[in-house]
Amino acid sequence: MPLIPLQIPKGAYRNGTDLMSQGRWRDVNLIRWHEDALRPIGGWRQRQDVDIQGVARRIIAWEDNSANRRLAAGTDDALYVINAGGVKTEITPASFTQGLVDAGINTGYGGGFYGYEAYGTPRQDADQILPATVWSLDNWGEYLLAMSPDDGTLNE
Repeated sequence: MPLIPLQIPKGAYRNGTDLMSQGRWRDVNLIRWHEDALRPIGGWRQRQDVDIQGVARRIIAWEDNSANRRLAAGTDDALYVINAGGVKTEITPASFTQGLVDAGINTGYGGGFYGYEAYGTPRQDADQILPATVWSLDNWGEYLLAMSPDDGTLNE
């Protein structure tokens, strides 16, 4: 079977309908054109290893007004900021209340039905689940806003 050369112009054309982009590339992802040929970008790669303590349950990336890229990661007991060079800085607020690594069941005071056990006795069959600590992270312009549900304080 002979090969038939295809003369598809470089670049993606996504304006209009499928019929309007006939004979052109329409859906592309992770590719580039090099020497008039379609080439893969090369896939994903890990930039560097950053050692943080705990399990990061929320991560956000943002850029400040000087175009410095940053990444914030919140764990159960700390909040970290990592810059584009891989330098890690712990920015945990001084008044932070440590949270839970994993979800659990509340077996202590207020964890079960009122009057189920004798007065002063901890409830043993409580069904109230205490969620793991997951930070709420966002940015306001170049400022990082962070709140932990265990702490309940908005930190800038």
